[in-house]
Amino acid sequence: MIERPQKNIEIIAFLREILQANTQHYQSDFQYDIDSLQAAALESKAENRSWLWMSRPSGTWCFKEREVFLQNTTANQTWQFYDYEADKIKAYRVEVCGRQGDKVFGNVYPLDYREHLERVRKLSIPAVKAVYLLADGTTMSLTFDNFVADYRRMVAEHGVPLNIRYAPASEMRLANILRQEHKAELLSKKGWAKKPHKAEIAR
Repeated sequence: MIERPQKNIEIIAFLREILQANTQHYQSDFQYDIDSLQAAALESKAENRSWLWMSRPSGTWCFKEREVFLQNTTANQTWQFYDYEADKIKAYRVEVCGRQGDKVFGNVYPLDYREHLERVRKLSIPAVKAVYLLADGTTMSLTFDNFVADYRRMVAEHGVPLNIRYAPASEMRLANILRQEHKAELLSKKGWAKKPHKAEIAR
């Protein structure tokens, strides 16, 4: 039996409890997750507010959900790496809704990592380009054909990128995949516990 979804909670406090119970080493990884989720609360696009988070015995990872379903990305490759210790991983989908000071509020959906991993392997599609927001305000797209040379040239001409967004050939196809994934996620939750988590709050 896994936990039920947690709605309108303080996300970082909830995830910290999971971290403390399940991650014995490299808990300092969690600070990177905190920074990502706090920044996500300031984003206007829904795609930048939906994240996948995992707690492992040695460390954590936090990735944008769309990137986990895009091949050729670090998120996709890393999320699939831990099948050898799937039973020791606590995984969640995190929807960021807002922020008050350092506190981030939203919804957290528990995942069965092993089941989710199979869906990622089945449904993920190639990322065909990376879109960069550069230090001088320029936006530039790079394909993966001559990526290393093009990236070096881009940085030399425009400075270090401030942000990166990976894109598939069809955004509509990716959106359909994520909708399909959320339906599959709901179907796998027949074993939800009925007791709400103590971090659940009223907005």
